[in-house]
Amino acid sequence: MGRSSDEMRKELLSCINYNNFVTKGILMSDALIAVTVLILQEQGGLRTSDIIAEMMMKVSPAAREALMEADVDILNMLTTALHEKSNELFVIVEDNPVDPHIILQETLSPQQLAMVARGTASVQSLIQFSKVSLHLYHFTTTK
Repeated sequence: MGRSSDEMRKELLSCINYNNFVTKGILMSDALIAVTVLILQEQGGLRTSDIIAEMMMKVSPAAREALMEADVDILNMLTTALHEKSNELFVIVEDNPVDPHIILQETLSPQQLAMVARGTASVQSLIQFSKVSLHLYHFTTTK
């Protein structure tokens, strides 16, 4: 069964917002989420500040300049966007109230997700596992 026109419209809007962020520095929460997912797929769990640093390397020089001139609080916008999507895409490890670790749920096992829900998961083991599972994924998909 195909996607509905509403789903396709949302996906198109997300792509446009992503493009506007990367090329022009226009911030929209779905663009921040899309870039964050790409970064975490490449690198595994990272602190929020490291995600922002990676974002700045991915955007065009014009976008970087626009973001700096606008003096926007990217950290606050990203944190808000991540919390809105935390049940769907991310595990937010509140090991630092200002700069938490963010991990893609898809990189964790069901057992680890259950440990996160109970609050018994170790931050380091989650981050290490997310990086190992990504390396295994990249290894198996590049053969």
